[in-house]
Amino acid sequence: MYPYKLSSNPFPSSPTPTVKVAKILGGKKHTDALASIKNCINDLGLKINDGTYSKEDLFKVITIIQDIGSGKTHLTLHMKTINDIFNKAIVSYVDLAQVRPREVDTIFSSIIKGFDGNYFNDVLKKLVEYVNNMYSKYPKLVKKSIKYGFFDTLNGNSIEEKLKQLLEKKNTTLFQIFI
Repeated sequence: MYPYKLSSNPFPSSPTPTVKVAKILGGKKHTDALASIKNCINDLGLKINDGTYSKEDLFKVITIIQDIGSGKTHLTLHMKTINDIFNKAIVSYVDLAQVRPREVDTIFSSIIKGFDGNYFNDVLKKLVEYVNNMYSKYPKLVKKSIKYGFFDTLNGNSIEEKLKQLLEKKNTTLFQIFI
């Protein structure tokens, strides 16, 4: 009998699964844990849909704690492969036991590294879109934020052009603030 009472071993040589291997999930404890996490995510989704809260109001961190070798990594990586979760939540896997030194900045940095690059590109696009929308209300503040100055006007750069450069990462002024 193989792990999770499977008839074949899904990870014959690697105790820490890859995302490809983590697509296979078995065992009652793991399916129960997955169902519990899905219920939590769905509950948050219902609170957003019924108008109780907005997306900005809800940010929850689910921490999985268990003994060594219990399948925490496998479960977390498995969640990254499920469309039902992937469309409603952002999954970041971080093994906090490996974070040294154990200080706020290194823990935060580790959590950030757990997200994929596409997530931050999407956040940057939303941020640039927001700044562009705020230009009509707060032109001086937006110009100051993106360091739009005298030389930009001489070069013929518009606010839109400067924001486009941020998205293309030619100008990293706002991007540095963001990271």
